Amino acid sequence: MKFRRAFAGVALIGAITVSGFVPANAAELAVPETTSSVTTETPAVGTVETLTAAITGTPQVGATLTADTNAEDGSTFEWLRDGVAIPAAIASVYVPTNDDICSTLAVRVSPPAGSGQEPVTSASTEPISFPASAVQQPTVSGSNVVGKALSAQSTGWPTGTTVSYQWLLNGTPISGATSSRYTLQAADQGKRVTVQVTGEITNCFSHQVTSSATAVSNVLGAPLAATTPVIKGTPKVGNTLTAQTGAWTKGTKLTYQWLRNGKAISKATGATYKPVAADVGKNISVKVTGSKAGHETISKASKALSKTVAGTLRSSTPKISGTAKVGKTLKITHGSWTSGTSFSYQWLRNGKAISKATKKTYTPVAADVGKRISVKVTGKKSGYKSVAKTSAKKAKTAVGTLSAPRPKVSGTPKVGHTVTAQTGTWTKGTKLTYQWLRNGKAISKATKKTYKPVAADVGKQLSVKVTGKKSGYKSVSKTSPKRAKTTRGTLTGARPKVTGTTTVGKTLKVTRGKWTSGTTFSYQWLRNGKAISGAKKSQYKLTSADRGKKISVRVTGKRSGYSTLNRTSAQVGPIKGTTSSSNSKTSSSSNKVKATGKSCPASHPIKGNRPTDGTDWKYHVRGGAFYNVTVPEECFKTTTAARAAGYRASKR
Repeated sequence: MKFRRAFAGVALIGAITVSGFVPANAAELAVPETTSSVTTETPAVGTVETLTAAITGTPQVGATLTADTNAEDGSTFEWLRDGVAIPAAIASVYVPTNDDICSTLAVRVSPPAGSGQEPVTSASTEPISFPASAVQQPTVSGSNVVGKALSAQSTGWPTGTTVSYQWLLNGTPISGATSSRYTLQAADQGKRVTVQVTGEITNCFSHQVTSSATAVSNVLGAPLAATTPVIKGTPKVGNTLTAQTGAWTKGTKLTYQWLRNGKAISKATGATYKPVAADVGKNISVKVTGSKAGHETISKASKALSKTVAGTLRSSTPKISGTAKVGKTLKITHGSWTSGTSFSYQWLRNGKAISKATKKTYTPVAADVGKRISVKVTGKKSGYKSVAKTSAKKAKTAVGTLSAPRPKVSGTPKVGHTVTAQTGTWTKGTKLTYQWLRNGKAISKATKKTYKPVAADVGKQLSVKVTGKKSGYKSVSKTSPKRAKTTRGTLTGARPKVTGTTTVGKTLKVTRGKWTSGTTFSYQWLRNGKAISGAKKSQYKLTSADRGKKISVRVTGKRSGYSTLNRTSAQVGPIKGTTSSSNSKTSSSSNKVKATGKSCPASHPIKGNRPTDGTDWKYHVRGGAFYNVTVPEECFKTTTAARAAGYRASKR
């Protein structure tokens, strides 16, 4: 190890001496950092260098002091307190402790064997000082009430320090108050009390510290006169409990806190308290706190009451308003009950519960007719015993009156049309029956909501009587106004069709198509639009009189109560003639041939023409206006043959 050498001109610590005391108001008991050394002349070449030693650092408890030497590695150190070796202090550095306060320190450096150097001791430091910051500001404990004692605590002083006290009132020393305890006097009330502590080591150290100005900032007067409160009242939900405070110092302001099993009840801070549901089974007490300017606040708690019991509801017998009649609503009037009570209801029929009748209102039904209705009201509130009250019974329940509007008849009063009873709105649940009337008299079996007029109604006025029935109600019948006289119905019928072969001797039949159900029919066959005598059946056999004529049929439909309807078919024909089968060949070969092209052969010059527009078949002779332009279907030898085949002569 090689240490820093001392330089010429640096003052030695040993050259500084301290006598007397450090001023008591000094912020720090310390001296400036200095360096002390023992110096020798620079050795000549070839001579052994003289060993030097000095101490650097601040001579103060907790600060580090360092041996500043030119000693070689292997040298040893020994720190000295007032010339006496300090046990175990054998390093090149040393930190002063409380044991060193007011003592001087030095360090002895011994070179290694064979160095040729002699041991050397440094100059001593100034007396070791104590840092004032290590002394704690005194604290004051105790109650700031006249008659109570205050105690001062002061720590951090070095060993051997003599500590003294001086109590101050608003900064001025209190005569005789020089111990660590002080009992507050009446004259101290309203003033600030502090304590000043002085620590001293004779001929070495003195320091003074004062407690915080707010340690005891306002001395309070003597304790308030106070009485333990007593609770007046019965511990029962809904009852009022009152805190009786007794006598307190005049001018004392009192506040209250009610307690449930010793714990504060939220918002219960008045002189009175009403137990609630949460208090049932709990013990109630009250704490009264008194405060007055210049005095210590004080609290007194009452003795707890016996366990709180459930409250008793205030109640009234309910009344029923309304008429005891089926379909009419009955209502309840509760009367006066404890505020906050909730209610449930049970309606009674002759004193027995009516199933599901548990609302505030009740509408009597059929089962109530002749019975007396009452109601039981049950009141409940948390923390209270439930209470049930039953009303007086109403008079016997009467049958109800149905709501029954006069019906109307909609639809046209005409045979075959449907008319409907419009009933309007009746009491809900009413069962309606119907009776249709003809000129005010019942029509047999006409008992539905709708009716189709029949023949017997023609010229008569229709109406309907509606009867309403409902259990528990008196039946009611209402009759509609009469409608206009009933008119005949209108038959519907398709145009008939004629089927069959349009040849003399063949039978034609009629197909009627669809007609109004129940219609009866008659027939009249027509030849060229004129009635054929005796042809009144649904079929007709063509005769020679029909040859060349057109045939149709008129169908007449009739039904009771309906206007008669005639429908005529389209004409068929002209009707063709007929010959025997043996003569057919002759006719075919001698009287008629099939036409080819626009001309007929000279042997059969008569042209037979069948128009496609449904008009009559015509034959044309040579010299006629249309002969040359006519395209024949058949050619005839004579006009007689043409007429026999159903053709008539062309008019031109």
